[in-house]
Amino acid sequence: MRVKLILAFLPALITFACLSHVADDARESDGLAITHVTVIDPTGATVNQDMTVVIIGEHINSLGKTGVISPPAGFQIVDGTGKFLIPGLWDMHVHIAADKLMSEHRDILFPLLIANGITGVRDMGGNLEVLRRWRDEVELGRVLGPRIVVSGPLLTSSTLNEYSNMRISTEVAARAAVLSLKEKGADFIKVTALSRDLYLAVVDEANRQRLLLAGHVPSSVGPGEASEAGQASIEHVAAIRRAVTGEQEASDLFAGFVRNGTWVCPTVVLADTKRLIDGGYVYFGERDPARDPYLKYLPVAWEEKIWEPTLDLMLENKWMISNRTAEGAAQNNSKLRRDLQIVGEMQRADVKLLAGTDMGTVPYIFPGFSLHLELALLVEAGLTSMEALQTATRNPAEFLGMQESLGTIAKGMIADLVLLDANPLDAITNTQEISAVVVRGRFLPQATLEQMLSDVEAAASLDR
Repeated sequence: MRVKLILAFLPALITFACLSHVADDARESDGLAITHVTVIDPTGATVNQDMTVVIIGEHINSLGKTGVISPPAGFQIVDGTGKFLIPGLWDMHVHIAADKLMSEHRDILFPLLIANGITGVRDMGGNLEVLRRWRDEVELGRVLGPRIVVSGPLLTSSTLNEYSNMRISTEVAARAAVLSLKEKGADFIKVTALSRDLYLAVVDEANRQRLLLAGHVPSSVGPGEASEAGQASIEHVAAIRRAVTGEQEASDLFAGFVRNGTWVCPTVVLADTKRLIDGGYVYFGERDPARDPYLKYLPVAWEEKIWEPTLDLMLENKWMISNRTAEGAAQNNSKLRRDLQIVGEMQRADVKLLAGTDMGTVPYIFPGFSLHLELALLVEAGLTSMEALQTATRNPAEFLGMQESLGTIAKGMIADLVLLDANPLDAITNTQEISAVVVRGRFLPQATLEQMLSDVEAAASLDR
């Protein structure tokens, strides 16, 4: 099944409908066994064909050749003949609660992410109270949704968005902010526009508190010094493009990233959107934002109150260039080409990469769907399909320190899985060909995923 993009306002009655479909498919059984399936484990090991994967509770209990391992009596049996099993995907740069309106649409976000095979997200700045509640509800099994790793509000010294930003103006306040976020349950710290002194104070305190720090790199610091200071991940390849001008300079920078264990989340999809927005663009052959067929699934308020103001801000601050002139389109295209080149160079230099989209307030970055585009762009940048798959599976688990339980397919691992109708190693776009999703051992077949999306689509028509 090629997962369709569905964006819609989802009322409470639709929520209950979706959950009832899930309950039907997670019917009483002693466990789950997927037989005759090809297992693609993103350790890079040989692909294993005709395998049986046995799941009990939330974990993989055993796996081996079909016939050698037999499903126990009473288990739900899924025939995986002709299908391919991969770990659940992660979007490592999202903003699912950056705006109050977005926080009211969890029931848009979660079904879209799950139906697209995304079983985990790293939220890079949003309302901590909302995110903690969602994270806990998912962990307790009260809500069907992806795992959520949260930073809480962005630490910034620029214009304050009280809903999802925390403004700091002194080094004392910077250190206090890190301590406060740790006490309130943040998993890591996210930085954006900060002066050099404030940035270094935040990094130092985060290191003292043993919290990962991720985010943007202030122009006064640069990616090289940020890496040396201990920033765990650098977001957006554009920051690196602006910092390097020559081949040797790039080589030295990437060597420093490797030496310091600095990860990069390129979000190349942003460059693609900026290159093509307002001039007409293509997503796998059939997209035009001016007449986007998917916009009918989006709440009008989301488009008008979140995306349009963000687009105006991008243009006003020259974060993007309009494509309405040939010159602007050429500049954006040149930036995208350079970004793809840099991503390929980082991969060849053994810099560790994470797949992310910046989904949330950025126009035309859609929940779930855009991660598949990001993977395709990473392949266009020069990664193999296996390497691109790793950026959304094994690599996130390693970055988050969860590699003992997530990111690969092996005995004892948590059963977050995606069953595909086509081989993603033949073409990375096959990650869209979703037959079923397994979330914490709960099997969601194609019929359930389609019904979830259908319910959202139906609710969308009430909002337009």
